[in-house]
Amino acid sequence: MNYNRLYLEDIPLNSVTQRVYDDYVIHFGTELKKGIYRYKNFPRFSYVLDLLKPANRVLDVGVFTGQFLDSLALSGKFNEVVGIDIVQKPGFRTISNNYEFKIADATNLPFPDNHFDAVVCMEVLEHLEIPDFPKALAEIRRVCAGQLIMSVPYNEQPPLSTNHRQAFDDAKLLQNFPEAKMTILSERVKGSVKDIWVMLEE
Repeated sequence: MNYNRLYLEDIPLNSVTQRVYDDYVIHFGTELKKGIYRYKNFPRFSYVLDLLKPANRVLDVGVFTGQFLDSLALSGKFNEVVGIDIVQKPGFRTISNNYEFKIADATNLPFPDNHFDAVVCMEVLEHLEIPDFPKALAEIRRVCAGQLIMSVPYNEQPPLSTNHRQAFDDAKLLQNFPEAKMTILSERVKGSVKDIWVMLEE
């Protein structure tokens, strides 16, 4: 399989992501304290935000504590920003209120076909039970009329992280995302390379 590769430490935070990160640190702390997101998540947010083209409607599937949803709302790239999750997390926090949040399940999205010009789904699919994965993937594709960006942990080895229900190796990626452009996001650790996520652009 052909992959591009980016190193997280080489991805600068754009001004929007930096603003959201600074707010996050004030309210949640850093990875050395009680932060839910570690710093390395924010270069990923910045990279994806820069990839997204200006459009009318964008959907964030699985907003978690809201930092990427906030980045979308603050970016000024979109007329309508919508985020969904199965619950609103207790730590949910945003700076902007220029978005709509809905309680919804990725396996049954409450939107018409092709409703969004762009859809982002980062670090969600690995949390789904195996029978629910194809349903969610079909729903995400159904509501997307244009740019679709997803990410999953790349080649995660057992034992899987808490709440992860499946892993994505090369065979599974090729089977489920045969047309996607794939970029591995890695980090350099003590002279070696650690692969973290694979970004999937359809």
